[in-house]
Amino acid sequence: MQRIVSLRRMIGFSLALGLCVLAGRAEAWEEGRFRVLPANSGDLVAFVHGLNHPTTGYAVPSATRLTNFNAFLDAVFTATNASLANPETGDWCLVISRAATAGYTVQRYYDTVTDRWFIHAFDNTGEGQASLFINPEARRNLVIEVPHSQTFTGSAAEDYTGREGIRLFVDLSARALILNGATRCASATDTSCDGSQSQCTSTSSPPRRSDVAHETETLFFAAHQRFEDLFDSRFVQLHGKGSGVARAIIGDGTINDTFASSVAITYANNLSSRLTATDRRVDACQASGSPEEALCGKTNVEGRYTNRPAGNACTTGTSTYVGRFLHIEQERDLGDTLWDSVSEAVRDTWYPAATCDMNNASTCLLGPAQVQHSARTCPH
Repeated sequence: MQRIVSLRRMIGFSLALGLCVLAGRAEAWEEGRFRVLPANSGDLVAFVHGLNHPTTGYAVPSATRLTNFNAFLDAVFTATNASLANPETGDWCLVISRAATAGYTVQRYYDTVTDRWFIHAFDNTGEGQASLFINPEARRNLVIEVPHSQTFTGSAAEDYTGREGIRLFVDLSARALILNGATRCASATDTSCDGSQSQCTSTSSPPRRSDVAHETETLFFAAHQRFEDLFDSRFVQLHGKGSGVARAIIGDGTINDTFASSVAITYANNLSSRLTATDRRVDACQASGSPEEALCGKTNVEGRYTNRPAGNACTTGTSTYVGRFLHIEQERDLGDTLWDSVSEAVRDTWYPAATCDMNNASTCLLGPAQVQHSARTCPH
């Protein structure tokens, strides 16, 4: 009888700590409170490629919305950490509430190709702000950014970069993907930040306020800031280019014309080594002899911020260098059909010998297959 009473006490203690045991194993993070997030599922790559990017209707977010958006991201990060430690903790109901206050919808997305759960958040206001995909069990402190994904086709279109971005996000077990909402021409107002473009007009003119690579008052930039400020993440920002002297132009986010230790040079060499011998020219903006200066991303606001957070990313370039930002301008076939070479070059540059830097992982792979668990409801 004493043994039965002791056993009951042990069971009650375990339940109080949230240490649920299912079929003889500890409950996994995605089986607990995470399930209060509404669910979606499908082929994640096809889903991202099919996302709508409005060409009109863009609105600059208010200061209040920016504050609410940061509070939403912080709630996601806090809930993620808690659920990884104990699946029956983590306030995902608060995440839903904070998302709604920020004008966002948040859901859990089950990728039927990898059999893994991710977080997807998107602007539900019609103002054209960024979408995010977050891997709660990421293996690398790496953020993929796609500022110009588009739904139309043409010589200047970058319709493949969203698909490439989600492929890198999955392949590299990255922390997050930040994806533009509206297209860069969705605003009729020019940005006050520096830079130039010819995609929205027939002649060179300032970028529009909806161009998230050249405007600091966007939720795309705010998300970049949050990953930089909280985690010192590494960033890969993907762009598309037409044909030119080189198949890809790589920059490090600085205005340095030459810098022998630049991560851009390392990445350019790694990517070049994976291309065919007859067509492998990849230029680094910080190496001598790079002829396509306009594609170096020296006015890119995310690159400026990572290299010098205390500076004015809107109007001031920086020579300060931290080595955690890659600006990749690439021809279509690189981003579309040879995306794995782009991904492998990132690994070669920052994560040699299959190293990873998150969640105490013994492998840098996504992890074993997960189950499409049924929903739970709020409150927890």
